[in-house]
Amino acid sequence: MSKNESVARLLDAGKLIFAVLASKEWQDEWLKLSVKVFYLDH
Repeated sequence: MSKNESVARLLDAGKLIFAVLASKEWQDEWLKLSVKVFYLDH
């Protein structure tokens, strides 16, 4: 399962999610962002 698929499934299930930027780093011409994703399950 890809990282994006996990988040997509949470959104499809109606979960409230948010992300916090953990780090950023330039890799050649790309800016790599690492985020921590959280969700609330009521």
